[in-house]
Parts: sequence; structure tokens; C-alpha cells
Amino acid sequence: MGKFLRDRRAAGERACAGLAGALIKCHYADTAARAALLNEQFPDLRFYGGVALNNSVGGLNPEAVAASGKMGGKIVWFPTMDAVPKIAISMSVPQIFSAKIIINTVPDTRKAKAVQAAVEGPVTNMCPASILQTHPDCRLFLDKPAASLLTKKY
Repeated sequence: MGKFLRDRRAAGERACAGLAGALIKCHYADTAARAALLNEQFPDLRFYGGVALNNSVGGLNPEAVAASGKMGGKIVWFPTMDAVPKIAISMSVPQIFSAKIIINTVPDTRKAKAVQAAVEGPVTNMCPASILQTHPDCRLFLDKPAASLLTKKY
């Protein structure tokens, strides 16, 4: 059964259950067009789509985000844990610190100890990320599991 037929079946189930609509996610492709088709087929429901920034769309790809927005995409998901890149770019601390703003996103419970050390511990080479405490505009975005060991409210 094709994706659109599954989407239509799921939309019908949501209508019968009294729900107002749904968010459509795919790990491999943008879902804005699928949401638009469902919104036409089911005018009493609202469907939203977007893009997951996994390897299939180029990873952390601003062009994929822009294209999704132009197609009506309403949400961007960060890559899943399975979307580890095959190639990485390494940057030195001076190169990172040359940025006017540093934006750091950290998901997952496995990073909670590192987050606690980087944010609440001393600046030390034993925790390289702790140097970010000294940058004038470092913004840290955490999910609840990653922030679970922090002792202060930020």
C-alpha cells in the first residue's frame, strides 16, 4: 500500500476518533506535500508536514529547510541518532570562538553528564566544552533528558 493510501486511512481513523489532525513525519523525505494533499481531501482536519534533517536530505541542510518551508512545511526535526555523518568537520577552539554567536544543541540522556560538566563545572581541559562558558554569546539548547543532571534553573 502506498504512503498516500496509508495517510488517507490514518486521516479517516483520526476523524472517527474525534482528533483534529496530525503531524506527518518521514525519516527520508519531506512530508509537506503529503500534508497538503490530506488537507485538501479532509477539510475538517489539519495536517502538518516538514523535514527531518537526516542524511537523505543532506543532514543539517539549510536548503532542505528552506525548500520545505516553500512547500508549506511547518516543522523541522533534527537528525535522528541513526543519522551519524560518515564525514565530519573538525574545528579548533579559536575558530569556534571567532563566531559572534555559538549555537549548541544537545539531545539525549547519554549527554547529561557532559552537559552538567560543561555548564556547571569548572573550565578545564578535562571537559573541553566547558570553555564555552567564557564565550560572550553561547546559546545552549537541550532536551529534558540532556538537561536532567543540571542543578540550577537556566
